[in-house]
Amino acid sequence: MNGWHPADIKAAVEKTGTNLTRLAIDSGIHPAACRRALAARNIPGERAIAMRIGKPLWELWPDRWAPPANEGDSPIRIDNRRRDPASAAPDAEIQHRKG
Repeated sequence: MNGWHPADIKAAVEKTGTNLTRLAIDSGIHPAACRRALAARNIPGERAIAMRIGKPLWELWPDRWAPPANEGDSPIRIDNRRRDPASAAPDAEIQHRKG
């Protein structure tokens, strides 16, 4: 699944007469949010960019967003963060030493 290249997203925003920092400020979010969205998940930044350039989130970042299941629904955020199953369980060795 290939989305847009970050340079293409930046260029599309700039073609609208603004830059990523100004877009974030004008959107009421952290000034770096839109810049961060180019490299990593930043939901407010991603939404501001998509709205500004008139493209759906899932077209820009198909690895982060899926189209809504039904027309009129919100896009579906794909949670592709890696989780270490061992970190969810209490550390048995530490529990053993304490008890």
